[in-house]
Amino acid sequence: LVFSGLAALTINSLFQSPQIIGMEISREQDRSLIAIYQSFGWSIGTTLMPLLFWWLRKWEPFMWITTVPTALVLIFSKYVIESPRWLISKKRFGDAIRQFKKIARINGRQFDMSEKELITIYTSTKQEVTYGIASLFSGWRLAKNTCIMGFSWCVVAVSYFTLVLFSSRMNGNPFLNFLMQSIVEIPAYILGKYLGDKFGRRFTNSSSFFVSFLACIPLILLATDEKYEFVIMGLAAFIKFLNAVTFFTASLQGMEIYPTCMRQTGIALGTILANAVGVVAPYLVYLGTTVDIRSPYYILGALFLIGAIAALFLPETLHKKLPDTMEEARNFGIHDKFFSLPKAPPATADATTEKLNQTKFAP
Repeated sequence: LVFSGLAALTINSLFQSPQIIGMEISREQDRSLIAIYQSFGWSIGTTLMPLLFWWLRKWEPFMWITTVPTALVLIFSKYVIESPRWLISKKRFGDAIRQFKKIARINGRQFDMSEKELITIYTSTKQEVTYGIASLFSGWRLAKNTCIMGFSWCVVAVSYFTLVLFSSRMNGNPFLNFLMQSIVEIPAYILGKYLGDKFGRRFTNSSSFFVSFLACIPLILLATDEKYEFVIMGLAAFIKFLNAVTFFTASLQGMEIYPTCMRQTGIALGTILANAVGVVAPYLVYLGTTVDIRSPYYILGALFLIGAIAALFLPETLHKKLPDTMEEARNFGIHDKFFSLPKAPPATADATTEKLNQTKFAP
């Protein structure tokens, strides 16, 4: 039990850290692509997991088989880089230069900037003092974004765990029920990426919450009638599909809203809140099986509706530069109009494309 707890402490970091690093070293138009690669890995794992356990039927070999592959990280650790953005935010200019050169070498490019030149660029930047999680509430706009993001993650977690637990209580093979709920996540991530890149993260997050709310209405009306069992199973899978869209979009928003110096902290706070609130999921399932089968859908429907409204008050992050400082995060989206969709910036001619070894390189 102790070792299971220790292993659980590392899961979210293993999932989030590579994605954050990838987004911080990539172009704006590639951020959602990196997020979908990471999400695909998660869904493939959760899809294979019930099949593996169905075959093994014992938790000891299951734990070994699912844990040992993580040792590959140790073997390939030399290929893992640190985010130059984060290093610069911590004034570790020498380490940042080494990472820039490593990236340039892999891409077949030259990077001629010296540590002294990099220091000269950022000496005018005032060193910001951060106070851990408390810094995420320093300023009305940043505090509002943090609260809404935290609520979004909590709703996603509660609905996710509730639907997963409900799948084990459905008729039929519990392993196949879990498999079907996991496999719908893959097309959901594809849809989430398309909508997020086409209409923006804010619209995608809010609309997926709202459609989930609408899907709860027929569930409430039909849940007590056994002849609609397959309809209920289909609607539950559809809500799981929408849940994956929201999870993808909310995760992407969180990484684009928080500043470089606090990005990991902001994501960690959302994860902590989601896991803490997610513990109510078994009680919702218990409520549905002992009191009224419609009860969980009443509660989830209300949460989805509140989430849909709250998500509209988040700033749009599509086509926006990642905030690097606390000041940029406090003012992020300050000029955005409430009733608007994001517009792509004008294309840049090849002659004016930024080069890796430019003299005024900015992370």
